[in-house]
Amino acid sequence: MTGWSSEELMGLTPPCPFWPDSRRDELVETMNRALQSNISGSMKVGIEGAILKRDGTLIQTRTFIAPLINEKGKQTGWVTSLIDISEPKKDS
Repeated sequence: MTGWSSEELMGLTPPCPFWPDSRRDELVETMNRALQSNISGSMKVGIEGAILKRDGTLIQTRTFIAPLINEKGKQTGWVTSLIDISEPKKDS
């Protein structure tokens, strides 16, 4: 969807290379707020935003973040899912 490989994306911390330069500060703040809040409640609707594909194309997205829990029940990181909402956003 983005043109970025999993190797390029795994382990990244904000700011991410696929964030538009003009929105980096806003996205860092939004991401920090999401990670510090009650994830289970706040991420049911996701965070709307935009990302840059590897080729520079901007796409509208909805991001969902969930804690990554290991087999011992300990949080070891975060899992982020992106949905491309560019087409539905064209109609609104």
